[in-house]
Amino acid sequence: MKKAASIVLMVVAIFMISACGSKLDKTGEEFKDSIIKDSAYGDEYSEDSFSFLMYKDKDTNRYLADIWVPVKDEPSALEYFYYYDEDKQLDSTKSKATFDDMKASGNYEVIYKSGKFK
Repeated sequence: MKKAASIVLMVVAIFMISACGSKLDKTGEEFKDSIIKDSAYGDEYSEDSFSFLMYKDKDTNRYLADIWVPVKDEPSALEYFYYYDEDKQLDSTKSKATFDDMKASGNYEVIYKSGKFK
């Protein structure tokens, strides 16, 4: 009986961790919305057309994101890397090496996944 209860508690804990793992704080939501509203994409695409893998630095209020953006009628077609600093300035690059260097220079953890990254 105790073994069954332990298994049930473990399953519930795993479910709760995975369900809460894709919640963004206010700044994370602003970061995601800024990417979607970026002038290159306009109002043509909804959030469902993007794939997000977002990171937050545990020690600062900086965010990084690996994003697949839509092109014409194809969702998640082109990969870009975004950065959001303490001053809420949005910046992007196409360089995975630059993104990896930025990620390695901080204490980043995954805070949100969607689309291709799920």
